[in-house]
Amino acid sequence: MYVLGLLYSVAAMIGYVTKEKELRQKELMKMMSVTESDIGWAWFMSFFLFYFFVSIIVGIASTKLYEQSELFLLIIFWVLTFLSLVVFTLFLATLTSKSTRGVLIGLLVFFVGVFLTLAVSFEDGDSVKIDIISLHPVSAFSYGIQQIGLLEDQGIGLTSSTLDKSDNASGYSVINSFQSLIFDSILWGIATWYLNRVIKPDYGQALPFYFPFTKVYWCPGSATAPMVSTHPEEGVIDEGAPFEPVSDALKKQGAEGRNIEIHGLRKTFGEKTAVDGLSLSMYSGQITALLGHNGAGKTTLMSMLTGAVAPTEGYATVAGKDIRTQTQQIREDIGICLQHDCLFPQLTVREHVQFFSRIKGLYNEMSNEEAEEHIDQVIQDVALSEKRNTFSRNLSGGMKRKLSVAIAFCGGSKIVLLDEPTSGMVRIKRKQSALVFYYCVPLVSFVMLRSAAFLSIGPLFETLHLERDSPVPSESLHHPNDAFYGRSGHSGRPHRHHGRRSASLRWQFTILEEALRCWLSVDDRKE
Repeated sequence: MYVLGLLYSVAAMIGYVTKEKELRQKELMKMMSVTESDIGWAWFMSFFLFYFFVSIIVGIASTKLYEQSELFLLIIFWVLTFLSLVVFTLFLATLTSKSTRGVLIGLLVFFVGVFLTLAVSFEDGDSVKIDIISLHPVSAFSYGIQQIGLLEDQGIGLTSSTLDKSDNASGYSVINSFQSLIFDSILWGIATWYLNRVIKPDYGQALPFYFPFTKVYWCPGSATAPMVSTHPEEGVIDEGAPFEPVSDALKKQGAEGRNIEIHGLRKTFGEKTAVDGLSLSMYSGQITALLGHNGAGKTTLMSMLTGAVAPTEGYATVAGKDIRTQTQQIREDIGICLQHDCLFPQLTVREHVQFFSRIKGLYNEMSNEEAEEHIDQVIQDVALSEKRNTFSRNLSGGMKRKLSVAIAFCGGSKIVLLDEPTSGMVRIKRKQSALVFYYCVPLVSFVMLRSAAFLSIGPLFETLHLERDSPVPSESLHHPNDAFYGRSGHSGRPHRHHGRRSASLRWQFTILEEALRCWLSVDDRKE
């Protein structure tokens, strides 16, 4: 009966954790510099603090059933029980990223512990088998509660003097149950820590199985990014391709590690090539946009720069940090708007911006009053002031998109990445978003992909979906026929990277203030 009463709690905990992964909320937080450890400890502390007080209440209530037992020891028993169950539940949540599947699997594995106790009795069973079965927290709890019942039947109850007392042939006592529950908490805690990092998630990438034995994991600051090459011979030069000369000031940015530098980046999925040997420089204080059709590889490129996808070949540096070895340091500097909205249904618009501003350390850099003013300004910039106290689940698609853009800009991120930030917005809303980008140009470098958006505030990068009514003027674009041209900032000449016609990035260009003005004027003409 005790175990049946715990089923709902276990199902709820598994559902909360797996739902976070299913809705991509976890990956968004990780891209915004929240570490895997931060997320794990947050869930653990949230659950355990709640069940700690539940343990006290249950312990007090248990004195009515176990009248001869000491209140303090009963509370300790329930605290250890809930501790092991919380950790075991977090372990079960690592096995899948789907909430419904996770709850079903979790409940089945959880309830197996009851049947294991029927296989081996704690009274006359083999002690080794009892210890093995007690690796399941439900089994350790079941053995313990039965032993407490036996002590109560004997009229002595659970006290400090009977804690290790046993009349069983197996020698099993309540202290053995305590030890098993503590050991289970440690064992499944380590398993949860390990599996959360090595199991490949639906979104993001996993660490290699041997990561505990690597120096990079324990000392991430020891990894150094390779020197950025300044030679133009990194790609195959196409003499007929359009290019833009690069000033000495922009070249100096690369030497100072302020740019996004991409060198021969390649990503394949099986036999399909999404990004084929891309070399590109994006500069601080500029807006850069990548345009292309569906499947052109724009979102894949952004995923590689944020550490969500590992490159097959090549490398890139973001503000002087290597995407292969310094992902966490890169994420501390970036704000991101993903292609699909990853919002928390239980939070309001203002709470979203506050939450991610705290993650980015805004409240540590300024007073609370200044931070609140910054948050209000960000919400106002995306025209959501009237919806600031509205839950995100009640927002329209366009409003959710604007909230995602606000999250990317909040907290003073040095680099902002936007993936299709204006998708789902009506034309006038796109104009408002363009104004936000325009006023941020002096602060950031902005990269835009209209077929998949990419934005960066050091470099601001946005991916855009290619549409017939695209508000970007054609005179601002280069549009080669069959290949993606990546402009090398150091040489001022484009690199041509051959790939499949249907999966190549069509257009790449840098948008400055004049292009944004043209963007707005196009909307005006259409209206």
